Amino acid sequence: MRQRIIVVRTDLQDDADRQALATDLEEQVTGDSAGKFSEFNPRAVRGDRTGMSYREHPGDGSEVQWTVLFDGRAQLSIGCQYVRGDWPLLQADCEDLIRSAKALPTG
Repeated sequence: MRQRIIVVRTDLQDDADRQALATDLEEQVTGDSAGKFSEFNPRAVRGDRTGMSYREHPGDGSEVQWTVLFDGRAQLSIGCQYVRGDWPLLQADCEDLIRSAKALPTG
């Protein structure tokens, strides 16, 4: 594994409580006693966009910088995975993708 960028789209219901979704994510990250997740930030700025961020440690020598954005009726989770210590090699591409990511209409 060298580097990769993962984008996960989750469609939200019209009445989705975004604050509750953010609180749930924060509790999952900060409540992780196994050390798989760390560094939750509810107001991270990446790629000139404000969203939530956290770091995942898969246990294979890599790290994943996750950014979670709300775009219309969708939640976009963008994970930038790299070999530990190689973040500078992927950072610009990751931030470019975050800057330009849009949830296109479905259907």
